[in-house]
Amino acid sequence: MFTIVNNSTSKIQIKNSIFICNLVKLEKIEQVRNILNKILNEYKQATHNCYAYRIGNTNILEYSSDDGEPKGSAGKPILNTLRKNNLTNVISIVTRYFGGIKLGIRGLIDAYSQVTENTIKISQLTEVFERRCFIIECKYNVFDFIKNKISKYDVLVEDINYSSIVNFKICINKKDSSFLEDFLNRERINYSEIES
Repeated sequence: MFTIVNNSTSKIQIKNSIFICNLVKLEKIEQVRNILNKILNEYKQATHNCYAYRIGNTNILEYSSDDGEPKGSAGKPILNTLRKNNLTNVISIVTRYFGGIKLGIRGLIDAYSQVTENTIKISQLTEVFERRCFIIECKYNVFDFIKNKISKYDVLVEDINYSSIVNFKICINKKDSSFLEDFLNRERINYSEIES
C-alpha cells in the first residue's frame, strides 16, 4: 500500500477537452470538503470536477463522484486507477473543460483514467505501513534518550507538549512496536496505546 509524499498536478488535452488532475494527500475524511472547495474556486469555469478518494491503512474507505458526467464514466475510472496503483490516503480530483466535441463513454473512461495515471507517475510515493501509536510521558532528560534510541526505526513523533514533563505521541511500524514496548517497559517510562 502506498500514498503520495507531495501533492501533484498534470493535464492532458483530448479533442479540445482539457483534463487537469490534482492528486492531493488526504489524512482525514474531514479534509475532503475543504480540498474540493479549493479546487472549485481555482477552476471556476470548469465543466466538471470529478473525483475519487481512498483513505485508511487497513479498512479502506472509498468514494467516487461523476459530477454530472455519464454514470460510471469519470469517478469510477479515477477510483479504479487509485486501486490499481495500490494508493490510499489520497483524493484525485479531475477537472474537465469541455472542448465542444463529445468523447463518448469509452473516451471519457480512458481520459479520466489516463490523466490520473499520468499524475501518479510523476508523484513521489511512499509505503504506508500498519502502525501503532502511543502517548508517552517522560522527564526532559529522558526525552532525548528515547529519540536517540528509536532513531533507526521508521517512527513519527508529534504533538510534543513541554510542561513539567514531556508528553508526546509516537507512531511506529507495527512490526517494530514490540521493540518500543520492551524498551519503554525496561526503562519504566509511562505510556499508553491510542488509536492510530
